[in-house]
This record gives sequence, C-alpha cells and structure tokens, in this order.
Amino acid sequence: MQELDLRGEPDEVLLSYAAAESLVVVSHDVNTMIAAAHARLAAGLELAGLVLVGQRSDGRAVAHDLVLIGNVSDADEWTGRIDFLPWPRP
Repeated sequence: MQELDLRGEPDEVLLSYAAAESLVVVSHDVNTMIAAAHARLAAGLELAGLVLVGQRSDGRAVAHDLVLIGNVSDADEWTGRIDFLPWPRP
C-alpha cells in the first residue's frame, strides 16, 4: 500500500480501500489483519479477499503461489475469502 500512501493506516482502512477497488490484500500481519477481516464480514461489509503469509515463509514459494493464484482464479472467487500461504506442498 506504499504506492497509495496508505502505509501505517489501520487494517480497517486498508481492507475498506481494497474492497472498494476489488483488490485482494496480501499481508504478513496475521495477528491483526485476520481480526479486521472477520470483523468486516461479521458487519456485513464486503471483503475482496485476504491472503495471509507467515513472516518466515519462503519468498520464492509465496511468489510462485501468488502468480498461480493470479493466473487460475478470478477476483470474484476471492470475495469474502481468507486464506494462508504457503499452501501445503505434495
């Protein structure tokens, strides 16, 4: 969100902006972002999607998964969805 001058804004503001722009949020902030996303959903507000990535995740694997997600899914498939990366590998 640096490019949008939203750095340091509360999670609720980021999720609201993302929902208005139909943007899926990718975040390392597993502790507070998930709570804000659940609160939005409980309040009946839209969530364009949230992908949470652990701080110690392999960056290369996460980048691969994000590219894969972008190539094989539509934005509407992520509406209201909260997921975690990396996904288990076979």
